[in-house]
Amino acid sequence: MKLDELVLHPSPVSESIFLGTMKKDIKSGFYKWVNKIDFTEQFWSCLAEFGRNKLTQNETDKITFIEEFKSGLKLEIKVTKG
Repeated sequence: MKLDELVLHPSPVSESIFLGTMKKDIKSGFYKWVNKIDFTEQFWSCLAEFGRNKLTQNETDKITFIEEFKSGLKLEIKVTKG
């Protein structure tokens, strides 16, 4: 598996996030995931750690991260001390 062949994909039927490649199945003719690496838990842990660090740096009890995508979609993540 080559690193430049991996593509980040949200799972179409669950909340999983993974890297992987697709390969055409000879029998069915459909594409299937191969070399799939699920890193959902690591993603959420990293996001939580990032939020905690920003709270500490800014010496505040809450912070909001906002990302606007080319499609017009706006993602807003709020982090608070609990």
